[in-house]
Amino acid sequence: MNKRGFTLIELMVVISIISLLTSIIIANLSQVRNKGLVAAGQLFESNVNAKIGDSLIAEYTFDESSGNIAYDSSGNSQNLTNESASMQRVPGVSGSALEVNDLNDDVSTNNFNNFPYDEGALSFWIKPKDTNSTFSQSPLFNAGGSNDSTRRFWVALGMQSSISNFPGLFNAVNNWMPQFNSGFDASKMFGHWNHVLITWTTSNKVALYVNGVFISSYTYTPANLNGNKLFAPGTGSYGRFNIGGDDDARYTLMDMDRVRLYSKPYELQ
Repeated sequence: MNKRGFTLIELMVVISIISLLTSIIIANLSQVRNKGLVAAGQLFESNVNAKIGDSLIAEYTFDESSGNIAYDSSGNSQNLTNESASMQRVPGVSGSALEVNDLNDDVSTNNFNNFPYDEGALSFWIKPKDTNSTFSQSPLFNAGGSNDSTRRFWVALGMQSSISNFPGLFNAVNNWMPQFNSGFDASKMFGHWNHVLITWTTSNKVALYVNGVFISSYTYTPANLNGNKLFAPGTGSYGRFNIGGDDDARYTLMDMDRVRLYSKPYELQ
């Protein structure tokens, strides 16, 4: 009986086919995983809005077909404007999303009323593309004044040069607040949509949820905060609110969709 083994060419063909099938399976699994994360995030987002939706202060869907204004769909008319050029829009979780590719793509206002410094919640969808390696922080939101000495609420992808502890929190009164080490690496969010909820209370407790999963919480003591509130508004009028960057030419390469700001905290773990 003649037993013939595989030739080298035949083995290479089989290996190539296996590699191709493996890459297809991995790509499909990644798509399924990402769809699952979006579904979980949408369910959680609906739950949050059902519980504290009566305290909605502002909502931005970025679904305008053109122009440089992101309209506030909460009914409170706290619209945001892209001051340098027309807003960049891309497909979002639903409808369109804000695209930030450089320091001219952020949206902001100088007349934001009643920002919930004492207690509240910030819900948003984000697809980070990369950090802007030029800067030590990659800002997502800031409220209060227009520079680091007057900012009262500042949220970044990470803490200073590291994105291994998302989010980075900053207040001009209390400076960086490194005690909130969530342990969540923001690089896990790169390249696909994620739902994020950051919520805080009058007792200075902060909590983080990503795609419907509770990640971490931390309660700041007066000693942590130099005797001040977590996001103390201080004295004077600070009506600045910005999404996608700040006034010091820092920004984050990302897409962002459906931002909701509430004056009530979500039920914390």
